[in-house]
Formats: sequence, structure tokens, C-alpha cells
Amino acid sequence: MSRPRRTPALPLALVLLVATAALVLAAAPPAGVFLPGTQPADGSGDPGFPAFANHDEPGLLDPYREPGVAPYEPHDTWAGSLMANAARDPLFWAALDVANQDNAKLGGVGVGDFCLRCHAPKAWYEGRSKCDNAWGQPFDGSCLTGTPSRNNNDFEGLVCASCHRMYDASRPPEGEFADPRAPYAGNAQVYLSRTPELMFGPFSDSVPTGHLFAATEFQRSSALCGQCHDITNPVKNQRDAKTGADLGRRFPIERTYREWQQSDFARAGSRDAATCQACHMPRPDLDGDGRADAATACSSPPGPRGIATELQGPYRTHAFQGANVFMLDLLAGEYGAPLRRTAAYAQARAATLDLLQNRTAELRVKAPQLVFSGRYLPVDVRVTNLAGHKFPTGYTEGRRAWLEVASGIDADRDGTLSDAEAHWWSGRYDAATATLVEDEHLKVYEALHGVFDHNGDGRCDLVDAATGRAMFHFVLNDCVVKDNRIPPRGFRPDAETEPVGARFAKDPATGGLANWDDTRYPVWIPRDATGPLRIRVRLWHQVVPREYAEFLAAESRSTCDPFDYGCDPTSPDERPNRGEKFTALWEQYGRSAPVLLDEASLMVDVRPRSQWLFRNR
Repeated sequence: MSRPRRTPALPLALVLLVATAALVLAAAPPAGVFLPGTQPADGSGDPGFPAFANHDEPGLLDPYREPGVAPYEPHDTWAGSLMANAARDPLFWAALDVANQDNAKLGGVGVGDFCLRCHAPKAWYEGRSKCDNAWGQPFDGSCLTGTPSRNNNDFEGLVCASCHRMYDASRPPEGEFADPRAPYAGNAQVYLSRTPELMFGPFSDSVPTGHLFAATEFQRSSALCGQCHDITNPVKNQRDAKTGADLGRRFPIERTYREWQQSDFARAGSRDAATCQACHMPRPDLDGDGRADAATACSSPPGPRGIATELQGPYRTHAFQGANVFMLDLLAGEYGAPLRRTAAYAQARAATLDLLQNRTAELRVKAPQLVFSGRYLPVDVRVTNLAGHKFPTGYTEGRRAWLEVASGIDADRDGTLSDAEAHWWSGRYDAATATLVEDEHLKVYEALHGVFDHNGDGRCDLVDAATGRAMFHFVLNDCVVKDNRIPPRGFRPDAETEPVGARFAKDPATGGLANWDDTRYPVWIPRDATGPLRIRVRLWHQVVPREYAEFLAAESRSTCDPFDYGCDPTSPDERPNRGEKFTALWEQYGRSAPVLLDEASLMVDVRPRSQWLFRNR
């Protein structure tokens, strides 16, 4: 590791390497549950770990620039990312209110503080996540500074310093706190530098002008991302979904990082070896000329390095593209104009769609070339996971993927299958009601977490018997009913990540579980059908189903939004609460319309049933 240094006024080439955005349950509330890592500046943290020292205003952002113009600046792609907007996300605030309500059932551990540590780290480390308010809810974010429609405040989410002050405490820079057990996986148990104005990055030849700098390999590693992208309930154990037996381990809420660790993507020498950054922070080519863009940061012009990738590159974008197109559309509509980020959100959306539709999963469909009417046609569909973690991954409350299979006679012989031509269907989505239609062959890839014995029935319950609604109490969940998400290539799971309610073959090429799933559909061919039969298969992905959106509105007991002037969420108020606000936004911005990831089709010749009877008489 190089020693910190300050240089004269020269250009900076500094990359912001951080983790991918997600709803997370983070770390240590001041009610007796303390997790390792740097603690808040207000003294509420564990004195056994270092307190945050704010020697300068962390994470001041570059002046606004129109994105897509070289030289590339990290801010150009960061501004539209979900990382940059982690505390603007209205779904987060709606879910936080429900989590705070559930806090009493966890013994009053201050659950909201867990969430704020990841989504509003600047406020958390500087002591503003806990708030003394008249309604006695200290962790609802009401003491955050600024507003979501303004730049450079607590609502920015993860700013430059959030990740560029991170270091590996098992090999600390000189003068920093040491912890031989670090880096920790999950729950934002991170260490931030206490050295004034010191930032870390991956390039030893960087020449920053406004702060100290030290090069570390940690900024290149997936371990940096893994500090937030494994999420574990720190106070609630997992229970067996069938018996309710305590399994002796804390409940695994999310395991994106561990899924990667247990795959060939994490194995040195594997043909698939790749870090998180390789997929979620691709090289910038914002002007589309096929070459990596020149790069700079902190508003310095390009300098001695010229094109930033010539020496120690590649420089990487900071879009942190994931899977949430819906939220980017919402943020663009609500905040694009006041933040001057409309173009940045559009750029992030395009990058997200590119990842989803070109590098996430692929379809293959097979069927006999000939079938007789009045019989079943076996159609085999394979979904292959191309990602370095399960498909889908991330927060389980919303994300799901499913197969839509349709068949019908191509009556107009245009080479496509219209809805009017389809006679057999599975996995149909009703856009008018935003509902996935149930059928006996429906294949949905998802993880379903529940609360054991919630209804007093000795089961892992997913639905509240009193209301009939699906439950999404992610801080109370303690059992797993289903996890048929497709593993990554070379996956070797443990007890926390193994499939539940699904079996995957062993891949002889890797020795791990197969990174594909096969499904056979018995497609009925009507007795009067003849001619060219088209089979169409589509793979869809969705982040906020109707059930989740409606749960957030129905479950919140707040009477208003504490961010609204004069709101006391425990007193009568005619204004909407945050759950109701989010559900209205969900309606306004397309109800989290499913995204088409891949499509495959084939043609089958349908002969009259009489020919089959003649052959078999």
C-alpha cells in the first residue's frame, strides 16, 4: 500500500468503487446491538470501535456536467445511479416505516438505524440518524438535512467519501484502526479512514489536487461490495420452515455476495472469474467511439495520464447498473428536473437495460417438429443464468422472474404470434390489473421468506390470515418457504444459500450446481388446429409486484409523512403517509412494469388428428 500524499494542483484520476444499490438492513443501533466498523460521531456507537471523525465535509460533489461527453468523470454516471439516490428512494422510506413498527417485536433494538446506516451513511456517521422528535420514533429519518429535490445533502445516499474512505482494517494504512477479522461480509460493517482528507483508490499514479490519496487493492475487490451486499438479521435466528426448530444461525435476509463467493466467478483461474465491478462498473465509452474515454475527477482537466486507461486502467463507470428500471423511471420523473439529472437518470436506465437484456439470462426452447391436433406437445424450455450470483438476486420482497409460454396457429403467417392467435398460455401478465395470472404450469423464480407461526398454525406463514394479504415483514422473517432462483455457474452452496423447494442438476463441467433450469410444458393442441404452430417463450423480470406495493400502503400506521411540514405521524392528519405515497407513485410510473429479458420461439407443423388415427389404426 502506498503512503498518503498530497500533490500540487494537478489532474485527478480517481475511481469511485462502491457496492450495488439495494434495500439493506445495515448495522448497529444504540440499543445494545453493536456491529464492528466505524461508529457514529455522536457517541452512540460501541466505544470498542473507532468513532467517525469528520475533519472535512465528506463527499462534496463535482459541479453538474452533461453526461455522455468525454472526458469521463465518475460523477457523470454516479449522479443517475441508485447508489447516489439511496436516500431518495420512496420505497425505502415506506419499508422503513413498516420496519420501525415491527421494532417492538424484536425487543426495541432500533431497527430503523440498521437501514439508515446503508441508505443515508453521511447522516448515520455524522450522528443524524437518531432523532429526538415529539412522536418518539428516533429512526424515521426526520433529522436528515436537506430535501430529496436538492443536491449535496443527506439524501444523496452514498457519496464519494462513503466508499473512498473505506479500507481493509486487517491491513490498515498507517495510523488507522486495525481489526484482524475485517473485512466483514454484510451489514455495512465497514471501516472509514480517520485521517483528515484521506481518500483511497485503485491507481497508484493518481494525482489528486484537493485531498490526500493512497492506493489500495481493496478498492478493486469484490470484498468492498460484499460489506453491504450480504444482509443478516443481527437479532433473529433462522427457523426450520417445516418444524420451527431453531437452526442456530442468524436469519440470512440477502446473500448476493456469498452467492458470488460460492460460484466460479470468485475462483481464480476460472474462465468465468470476475469481480462485482467487472459487471456493474463497465469501462466507459460515453461518446460511443469504441474506445475507453479519457477520465478525470473533481473537475480537474485531463493531465499527464492522457487517456486514463493507458497506465493502470481500466477506469470504470460509476452507474452501478443493477435490475431496477422502475425506480430509475420514478426518480427521473420526480427529481430529474430539480436536480438537473434527467439525462443522468436516462443514462443509468439504458445501462441497466443493457445489463438485464444482454448479460443476465438467456432462453432456449425445444419441441418436436411435428404434432397432431388433439394431442399434447412437449415443449422444453431452458433458462441459463449468466450472472455471477443467483437469478434473480437482491431483496426478496419484490424481485421475481417468470416464464411466459404461449402457442397458437400463425394464421396470418407473418412469423409472429399475436395475443389473438394464442390458444394456450402460461405465465400471462395482466397489465390492466398489474397481476401475474396463476395457472397450473406457472414457473416463477423467487425466494419467499416468512414468519413462523404468525397465524398460530405452526407453519412458515407468507400470508396474514387476518387480512388475507401477503406479508413482507423483512425484519421479522425467520423461515424460507421457497428459493428456486437459478444458481450462478459453478455454485457450491451452504446451508444458507442452498435451493429450497427446487432441485438443480450437477454441472459436470464445474462440479457445482447447474446454472440453468429446465421446464417441460404440456402444450395442448386443439382438435381443429392445423398449419404452422408458433411457440413463443418470454422471460420477464419485475422488482415491485402489486402485492408488495399494496402491503406498504396498507401496513403503515403513520398518519402522514414526517418529511412534510408539521407532520406528527401519530396524530390525525389528512395527508398521505409514506406507504400511501409510494403506492401512488407505483401507480403513476407504470406499476413496476415487467422488463422483457429474453425471447425465443420455434415453429411446429400441426397435422390433422385424422392422420394420426390413420397411422395408428
